[in-house]
Amino acid sequence: MKTPRKLGIGIIGSGFNAQFHLRAFQQVRDCEILGVWSPNARNAASTARMARDLDLGATTAHKSIKSMVADPDIHAIWLCGPNHARIENVVEIATLHLGPQAVLVALTLSFQSSMTLEDLRRAIRELTAAMKQADGRIAYVYVRPARLDRD
Repeated sequence: MKTPRKLGIGIIGSGFNAQFHLRAFQQVRDCEILGVWSPNARNAASTARMARDLDLGATTAHKSIKSMVADPDIHAIWLCGPNHARIENVVEIATLHLGPQAVLVALTLSFQSSMTLEDLRRAIRELTAAMKQADGRIAYVYVRPARLDRD
C-alpha cells in the first residue's frame, strides 16, 4: 500500500466542536479534511462547505458513518459530536472496522472537565462494555483522555 502524501481525516459532528477543530486544522501540515458526517444532513453539508472554504481539502458530506469510514482516502476519524453520542459513534466505527482476531481499540477522547474521577471511570467502563457487547472480538480497550483538568 502506498503511503499517503497527507493524512485524510473524517469529522463526526457539525456543531461548535467540529467547527473549532476545522479552524485549528488550518495550522496543521500534511492533513486534509475529506469527510463530514452529522445526523443532520444539512448541517453536515454546511460544515463540509466550511472546510472547503477554509481550504482544508475536497471535503464531502457523508450520508452515514459507514460510508465515511469506508472511504479509502480517509485514514482517521475525529469525534466532534456531542458527548452523549460518542459511545454510539465509536461502537459503530469499531463494528465496521475490526479484523478477524482479538482486537485492541485505542481511543483519545475529550471528557467534560466537570467530571469526577469516578465519572470518568464509569464512562470508560460503559464504553468498554458497549464495545465488547457490540463485537466479541474486542479484547482490549485503551482510552486516553485528551484533557483532564486538575484542581
